[in-house]
Amino acid sequence: MSSESKQGLFFPLVDIIDKLSQLGLGEKLNVPRIVVGGNQSAGKSSVLEAISEVSLPRNAGTCTRCPIEIQLRPGKIWQCLVKLRFEDGKGQDIEFGKPITDKSEVGERVSRAQRAVLNPHKDHLSFLNSDAGNDEHEFTRDMVVLNISGPKLPTLTLVDLPGLIQFSGKDQQKNWEQEIHDLLVKFATPANTIIVCVITAKEDVESQGVLKIAQNVDPEGKRTLGVLTKPDTIEEGTHQRWAEQVVTGSKGALKLGYYMVKNPSQQQLDEGMHHHQARC
Repeated sequence: MSSESKQGLFFPLVDIIDKLSQLGLGEKLNVPRIVVGGNQSAGKSSVLEAISEVSLPRNAGTCTRCPIEIQLRPGKIWQCLVKLRFEDGKGQDIEFGKPITDKSEVGERVSRAQRAVLNPHKDHLSFLNSDAGNDEHEFTRDMVVLNISGPKLPTLTLVDLPGLIQFSGKDQQKNWEQEIHDLLVKFATPANTIIVCVITAKEDVESQGVLKIAQNVDPEGKRTLGVLTKPDTIEEGTHQRWAEQVVTGSKGALKLGYYMVKNPSQQQLDEGMHHHQARC
């Protein structure tokens, strides 16, 4: 079969997978998906922003508090449609506002959409215009969906999951830690799932919980891909240890390999640096 024929078949299959997920059948039918996990502050959002070219919510503490599905599709003009997907819904994603045509507006819309799924007993559309009040849940399995189309975008769907919490000793946060852990296990276990493990050089390999989960559900490392962030923070004299432990050694040898990325810091982003400039 020619490459053109394969490509022609690929796009309808992606559309079918999206539709099955929208109808709540994705997990039951074990459709292929790519999930992105890592510790809090490991740099997941920066990796996803570099791929999608839109800013996701950034604030103190936990930024991602629900699964966020990012659907990238090629198109003539750039636009982003934000939707809500509830686990107990009736088979249809709910549009959250009109399509966005300005990339700078995406982060705020996603933040408000996340508030909507964290408060399922409130009118979700009320969060379009107001961000006040306390949340019913700290985390949720209900999902925010970003349907992004535009010139030169790839055909790719990624699911960003809340960052794993390091145990703090507080009972409340211990419950959150387990809830997020279980959520990642749920998404990573199906055999058709590719697991993207985002790990940071600022923390020891042993504390990167996403690697432990991936090794449990994918012991041979056949469907796990590693992304090492903040490589400039590796202490002098420890580069060889990182290479042996993670990239080539027993701590994380992966069939899909590792990628090292350098994304802009929060200060650089605040100063207007684009992700492309950080790689120059």
